[in-house]
Amino acid sequence: NQTYIVATPALAAVIYGICGDVVIAMGTASCIMSVLVFLSYDWMMKAYCSYNERTAGFLFMVSFIIAKAHIAVDDCGAQILFTMASYFACYVITAFLTYGVYVREKNNLPIAKYIPIYIITVVLSFASGIQSLRQALIMALPLMFAEICFVIIELIKSQKIKSISSVLYSCLIFFANIAGYVVSKFMDYKQTTIYGKASFNFDLSKIKNSIPQTIRNMIDNYSVYYFPSIISHLVAAAMFAIVIIALILAVKNYVRSKEKNISEVALLLLLLLGSIDLIAVGALTNMRVRVVYYIMMFPLAAVSFTVILRAHKGKTKKHFILCLLQLQSYLSVQKGLQLIVKLKMASCRAIL
Repeated sequence: NQTYIVATPALAAVIYGICGDVVIAMGTASCIMSVLVFLSYDWMMKAYCSYNERTAGFLFMVSFIIAKAHIAVDDCGAQILFTMASYFACYVITAFLTYGVYVREKNNLPIAKYIPIYIITVVLSFASGIQSLRQALIMALPLMFAEICFVIIELIKSQKIKSISSVLYSCLIFFANIAGYVVSKFMDYKQTTIYGKASFNFDLSKIKNSIPQTIRNMIDNYSVYYFPSIISHLVAAAMFAIVIIALILAVKNYVRSKEKNISEVALLLLLLLGSIDLIAVGALTNMRVRVVYYIMMFPLAAVSFTVILRAHKGKTKKHFILCLLQLQSYLSVQKGLQLIVKLKMASCRAIL
């Protein structure tokens, strides 16, 4: 139920035209998209974070995804971002770049410094709108809702809107995405839906089931496989605790700075809304919301970790980063060895 415009398979098709090998084409496309995921995340966080702070957050996210399950079977983590066809990488890249522009707009930074990315985000928003409604759910709608919240706060506090440019940008991104979806309805092409098809079904009574289902899906995303359920639930609880602590710290900094330190709270709110708004999808449509749609929970954990890291000074921060690097190295080696053993076993079975 997606029309690939900017997704990994579309890039793989271009590479296939050059090399003529479908495996090399998809593998190369996945690698390119993985690099773009990191670069777009880094640019988003660069608006207010140091290199070590934003890299530590990204490593925390990757470490958790690696620990969560083996990349060969983790269709709710590694596969949708980095491996296989990484179908959701394009949505995340678009969101990271868009949120990076939005944070800069909220801080009234000179637009001349990032005008190319400003234009790219509008084009990507339109293209991803043609592709599916997923970008609207994880980015466009949260962006509009967050901006409305900030505008209301500004009007209550000072009776004026501090950043008109961020309002205009939010509207531009939202309508570009919706325009792409409308255009897709007038495109004449053959498509076979292999999993689910959304249609509106306004039944607010379904929200009673939608909220518990959303909570279960969010817990599943922060759970680790191949471990006893008690350990898995403890890990999920720890991840939620990190997010909650980060939200408290960000709001505290936002209030103390008299709404000037807006970057942290804005990003946390946007990423959190990218998962919570799926409650409405379950309540207002006949679409079954899958765990994979909660993709923004991973960058939410990354940004939350960075917020907590920024709250610590000096040696404590260095110890955090060193421990994270050691964990990342250990997990990478462990998963690599597991994969080598499984490949050798598979080879032995094939020979026998």
